Amino acid sequence: MKNSFTISLKWGALLGVALSILQLAKVYSRGFDFYAFGPVLNLFNMLIFIAILYMGIKEIKEECFDGIISFTKAFLQGTIMVFVAFFVVLIYLNLQYGVIFKDELAKVNEVNREKFKENLQKDSLTTVEFEAVIISQNQIIQNEKEIVIFDANIDSINGILISNRLDTVYQYYTHFITNKRDSIELFTLGSFDNFSKVALMEVLGKYLSTLPKNDSMAPFLNTIISKSTQSFSTISPLNIRFEKEKSRIPQYTNSFSAAMFYSFSVIIFGILFNIFVAMYSYDKKKKVEQEVQPDENNSEINQ
Repeated sequence: MKNSFTISLKWGALLGVALSILQLAKVYSRGFDFYAFGPVLNLFNMLIFIAILYMGIKEIKEECFDGIISFTKAFLQGTIMVFVAFFVVLIYLNLQYGVIFKDELAKVNEVNREKFKENLQKDSLTTVEFEAVIISQNQIIQNEKEIVIFDANIDSINGILISNRLDTVYQYYTHFITNKRDSIELFTLGSFDNFSKVALMEVLGKYLSTLPKNDSMAPFLNTIISKSTQSFSTISPLNIRFEKEKSRIPQYTNSFSAAMFYSFSVIIFGILFNIFVAMYSYDKKKKVEQEVQPDENNSEINQ
């Protein structure tokens, strides 16, 4: 009769090697922009867990327990396999990040930053952020106005005229955009920047349509607003929030910390799949029959 622990070590090592190969495949799959291999690799990850855990527990059941195994024993042996796989993957990832692909750690950190920013784009703009960005946008417009007036040598009278018209446009804009606060999809961190630029240009267009076609100051209004919207990215609520919260992004400074983080998922998913495999593998009927047979034999002897 084989030792169940030895069998668990064997299948655990095989599981670890298979998962390590999958980690290697993930590295190379990032170079294929024409197809997203992520879902496929995740499917393989699930199949590898289930298949190897099942085959390992099946061999232990047949070789060590005469085809009969309880859920507890099946789960225990599967857990041993999972932890062996964890250590194998941990060793491999240390080599991957520290020896094989030394630049991979920087790429992982960059991917984490990108994913964090993508998730941040779905967050809603807070009232404080909205009020702050509206004030900042007006400051940019005023600064751009001063530059344009100075560069074009516009006299003070026309300068005041431009200022008054800009104030009118800005008031229309703030009124319009404030009334859109109920449109939640427009006020996410990811959509607000573009929405505010488009809204301001639309308001400006409607305002300019009310002016005489030969108005000499109208082109300056268009120039000021157009240049201002180009500078709105410097006060983007998304970028400001990102800078405030970027400390939450996982950033790895050495191969061991990254390897430990990603290897830990082997334990989490392994235990989860192990529960289902152990439930499927143990044979309740045979166990009940085995318990009933001695009782029947005893009753025959008594007769």
